[in-house]
Amino acid sequence: MKRLLLLPILFIAACAGGSLTVTNSSDFAITEMHVTDINNPSWGPNLLAGNELLPGEQATVDTSCGTYDVMLVDETGVSCEIDSIDLCANSSDFVITNNTCAAFREAAASKITAPTTTRQ
Repeated sequence: MKRLLLLPILFIAACAGGSLTVTNSSDFAITEMHVTDINNPSWGPNLLAGNELLPGEQATVDTSCGTYDVMLVDETGVSCEIDSIDLCANSSDFVITNNTCAAFREAAASKITAPTTTRQ
């Protein structure tokens, strides 16, 4: 069963033309993006088609206008599930940040507080 991990996010999306621009403004490479109908127990295909979306990069993915659940997976395997996202709003941008969901925020915080080692 999917869990709601939604925290405040920068998300404004639209589907004019059936595409969505995804911008990765997080500290992590996004390796997967799956979209499915609300409450569907299985995820759709990886819309990034095996390409990583590195920090600072953008990608355009095909999707139809509607309300969906979205799953993102970062380079470390951390997954982020966002439920009931309206992909028919006033813009065509989905901006992923470290605050997109709790899992990404916690991973970013642990990255900052991890002890650094130096070689001697």
